[in-house]
Amino acid sequence: SAILNALSITSVGVFDWFILPLLDPGNKKWFHRHFEALYQGLWLAPLVALSLFLNLTWCSQIADRTFQIKHGRKAYSASPYSGMVAHIASSAYRVILIASYLILGFLLEYVPYIGAMLSFIYICYVNSYYCFEYLWIARGMTLSQRVKHEEERWAYYFAFGFPSAFLCLWGSSLANAAVFALVFPYLIIQAMHATPVPVNPQTPSSADFSQGVGGPGAVPNPLVPVRLPIFAPVIIANDALVRLLSVTGAS
Repeated sequence: SAILNALSITSVGVFDWFILPLLDPGNKKWFHRHFEALYQGLWLAPLVALSLFLNLTWCSQIADRTFQIKHGRKAYSASPYSGMVAHIASSAYRVILIASYLILGFLLEYVPYIGAMLSFIYICYVNSYYCFEYLWIARGMTLSQRVKHEEERWAYYFAFGFPSAFLCLWGSSLANAAVFALVFPYLIIQAMHATPVPVNPQTPSSADFSQGVGGPGAVPNPLVPVRLPIFAPVIIANDALVRLLSVTGAS
């Protein structure tokens, strides 16, 4: 996996730094005018896609093994749906999350002054979700429980997703995808050993409790939200799709 990811990153770098500067933009020959699209479409895109696909397969095995070593036997989440609806509903949120990531990221770029910053913040949360998803599924958490868990610990998950989002900030979309695929297995292992805080967002305890500050009875600061509805559009879209599938299946 690491070799394939490294090959993807190397291919992107060779094209961006060596091949692309040699191309004459004024050359009217068809090959010169379309070389970039051909190189990316016939080589880079399939290579990165294969790398991401194999990463998802291998990372699932890595996550299962890591969870079994650290936490014991794997737990499976029970779906509230049945039949074909259950199968589609259980994976629909992945597609919706990716779609919302692309759409919101694109739209936020056009927000004056703060658009790029908002897009980066959203990417941090999406990266964290993907890294912790294996752990949450293994613990039997439903989609709503996973989303609530991250939204109530928004500061922690922003910090967790920051490094990977920062690494994927500087290159092209294909280069960024290759970089994320390279670090993704390590991030999954890190997520398996992480302890997101606060443990109980509704009744947080201060780290200085031993010094007489805070304690089990502490309450959240009214100026700091307990929960940020980061993935509200994803939940709304997923619930709408499930209702549509349920009605279609019933008819």
